[in-house]
Amino acid sequence: MKQLLSIIFLTALAACTPSEITKIEQELTLAQQQRNLDAQLNALKSLNEYDNNKWQALYLETLNASTLLSDAQRAYDNGNIVTAQIGAGQSKDINNSLQADTLLRALSIDYPLTELIDELVQLHTTASKNEVSFTSFFNHSPSKWNTVESIKSCLP
Repeated sequence: MKQLLSIIFLTALAACTPSEITKIEQELTLAQQQRNLDAQLNALKSLNEYDNNKWQALYLETLNASTLLSDAQRAYDNGNIVTAQIGAGQSKDINNSLQADTLLRALSIDYPLTELIDELVQLHTTASKNEVSFTSFFNHSPSKWNTVESIKSCLP
């Protein structure tokens, strides 16, 4: 009798699993449509527990975006706008979330030079082959930047 009850219980449990997975997949789709990083991460965490092989890569990618965004938010709270700008941008490149947009928007309102930072980071990335270095430029707080002179000093 105990074996029969165990078999019935396990059968009922297995029967529920596909509908739970389908529900979580629908939650993930909605979270992706709404660009909600936290909801995506929660859904992917659950899906990854069900099927690690299928969901692990997307889960780890989303977790990375979330970690970068958390680090960027912490940097923003501490007034480190360069780190915040770079981290939020990297997070947005991985997962185009509203949370990343919100932080980037706050940065651009609070610190109007963030667009310049974006351009300089992009220039530094593409110009690194030409040995242009903006390290000295980024080692100073933005309030002490003399933009024209700083950029001139970085050029060979």
